[in-house]
Amino acid sequence: FLQKADIRITRIFKTEKQLFLCLWGIFFFVWFIGLLAAFPGIYAYDSIFQVNYVQTSQMSAHHPVLHTYWLYGCIHLGQTVFKSAESGLLIYSLTQMILLSGILAYFLKKLWDRLPKIVILFFACCFAFLPYNILFSFSATKDVIFSGIFALLILKTYERIKSPEIYFKSFRKQVDYVFWLFLLCAFRNNGIYAICFMVPFLLFFFRRYWKQTAFSIFALFLLWGLYTGPVYSALHIEKGSSAEMLSVPMQQMARSLMTVPERFTQEEREQIAEYIPDYEKYSSKISDYIKDTFNAEKFNEDKAAFIKLWIACGLKAPDVYLDAWCSISSGNWYPCEDYPLPDAWHPYIMYDNYTPDDGYGADYLWIERSSYIPALSYLLRGFALSGAHQYFPAVSMLFSPGIGFWVLLVGVALCVNKKNYRAFVPFSLMFGLWVTMMLGPIALLRYTYPLMLSVPVVSKRQTIRLSF
Repeated sequence: FLQKADIRITRIFKTEKQLFLCLWGIFFFVWFIGLLAAFPGIYAYDSIFQVNYVQTSQMSAHHPVLHTYWLYGCIHLGQTVFKSAESGLLIYSLTQMILLSGILAYFLKKLWDRLPKIVILFFACCFAFLPYNILFSFSATKDVIFSGIFALLILKTYERIKSPEIYFKSFRKQVDYVFWLFLLCAFRNNGIYAICFMVPFLLFFFRRYWKQTAFSIFALFLLWGLYTGPVYSALHIEKGSSAEMLSVPMQQMARSLMTVPERFTQEEREQIAEYIPDYEKYSSKISDYIKDTFNAEKFNEDKAAFIKLWIACGLKAPDVYLDAWCSISSGNWYPCEDYPLPDAWHPYIMYDNYTPDDGYGADYLWIERSSYIPALSYLLRGFALSGAHQYFPAVSMLFSPGIGFWVLLVGVALCVNKKNYRAFVPFSLMFGLWVTMMLGPIALLRYTYPLMLSVPVVSKRQTIRLSF
């Protein structure tokens, strides 16, 4: 059946270039229909704060600087040329759609000879028609392009381990790889940590080419150091808050103080309350309620003291610490997580644009929506906010944020079974990203989106065929 299907499909797409252009056009066209329903795009998540950074000249590295300037630049262009912020968001939506559709079309084109053609078309249909792909394509969040770059890097890493002798003989390919690694870091701050997790695997499995590998790693960290050092200083960019990376420790300490205060001394309870003044607002699925008032000044004065307190309390309440971590991170590994998340205000996907009624200051930029396909907008909004898809067995796994983790585990198991250990290199990048998500303030689809887009690369046949 697969052979006959492959023959028929090959007759339609005779060349890889034809396939690439056709997929690129289909992805963009389908997503554009969705954009007409949510015109001029989804102005939610962190976008309102990023634009405000530039407007108030208070740039922060809390959100990726490159994405912040891209988003603001599009909106400013719309305000300047077309006299409306709505046209600016439309420019952003269209550019993001062009980039993401192009990346995914190229992505599938490169897999054309490595997977059955019908499987490629299945993934193409998923990219084009699954509602979350449509919504993310014009959602003004840093995670979208980051996810596309991440999937592309997984593919490039697979190509690197498949033919290392070709890769290391080409200076252009090495520069290209470093460039995409840098872009990954530039579009999400946790990209650099995921790469750090991959570095030991690169050095071990490419020890025959250790000089070239070490030079590539050095070049990446040099670029990143220059970018976050002199470039940030020249643009007067402030460092992000330390509270973001401490979400899990804060959740653990707050939950412990709320549920088993008798296990701690009076001094320990007072210290926790001093670091986390709003610990009583603890919510199991999100750290925003307590991290927004985290005493960062006290933490920065003596970081070791906070770590000692965290460890001391953890030794007295290890069961509560584990419960707190599992609760806030469950969406990253539990494929049947319910959305909207209980005790959290985040839906499956944010769809509605921010308005003044949301309680933010008057100095924020608001963008109005004008749907040209109201019926489709109603359906997309219902999908985004209700998570109704999760009540359909098996099919719901196509929409599950946690499924990427299990695909990762199965892929690693297959590589161990086939003794294809070099494939640990791309898997280490995926696992490194997953670890950073496990330390995040909440488990959301947009955070696991990079793993979901990478699924075609780590599918069974593709993984097994990379033999050495």
